[in-house]
Amino acid sequence: MRFLLLSLGLLAVALMVPSLDLLSGEPARADEKPAVQKRAEADLRACVDKHASALVTLAKRWRKKDPAVAIRALQRAFDLRPGCSAAEKVARQMGVPDLERTVLLFDGSGLAAWREAALPSWRMDGVCLRGDAPKDAYLTLTYERFEGDYTVRMEARVAEEYDGPSYFALGGDANDEDGRVEIGLNGGILNVSRKSGKDEPSETLYSSNPADLRPPLKPTDWAWYELRFEGNEVRAFFNGRHLIDVSRAGATGGYVTLVTQHVAFLVRRIEVVKR
Repeated sequence: MRFLLLSLGLLAVALMVPSLDLLSGEPARADEKPAVQKRAEADLRACVDKHASALVTLAKRWRKKDPAVAIRALQRAFDLRPGCSAAEKVARQMGVPDLERTVLLFDGSGLAAWREAALPSWRMDGVCLRGDAPKDAYLTLTYERFEGDYTVRMEARVAEEYDGPSYFALGGDANDEDGRVEIGLNGGILNVSRKSGKDEPSETLYSSNPADLRPPLKPTDWAWYELRFEGNEVRAFFNGRHLIDVSRAGATGGYVTLVTQHVAFLVRRIEVVKR
């Protein structure tokens, strides 16, 4: 990585100060400037390719032992070399063909993607994100805004319930905490809701008891909550099961949100797949 960063710096020098010969450190003649830049670009490409190849090799080694590590390695490879065919092949073998279009919002490595995710309400609990609200409701949202068609999904479970109406949810299309569509658990009941504006109440669009599903699930079981934003509609899924299609909250883009009230919940993974 240090060599890669050094190469990037050298390339910047070659492009910004073309009178310097990168290899000798001596001023380059006018007729040598294009050649110097070409050598620097070729060296950088070789360095990037080598680093991307090493990340793919790491992913192959860890895809069965620790898939999360393998996925992070593949995503770093895509960052370095978009469209990397070797990384695409491993991603398909791991059952994540959309990996290059996937934005990891949480994977156990920290809360850098989230604003207002501060103690004591939001914190790391081992490799999980813990949203903890014994008394009040707390909301956090992403720094990145997602436009058009995209899917957001979260793997989560209830850790502890407190006195009062418990609620936790994943949301999308949020516009500075105004309108948004959410999926989560409201008092242990699976709930899909839409909030159209800052001063508007949330409208429940779907509710069911996870214990009535086949197989039945308890709030403390790990489960996937998913919202697919497509055109003017949102499709809600729970553990891959289609629940309902609803209209978007008014915007066709916004931030991803998490909200918790009178409950502590744990999250193992949150991701967005851009379409």
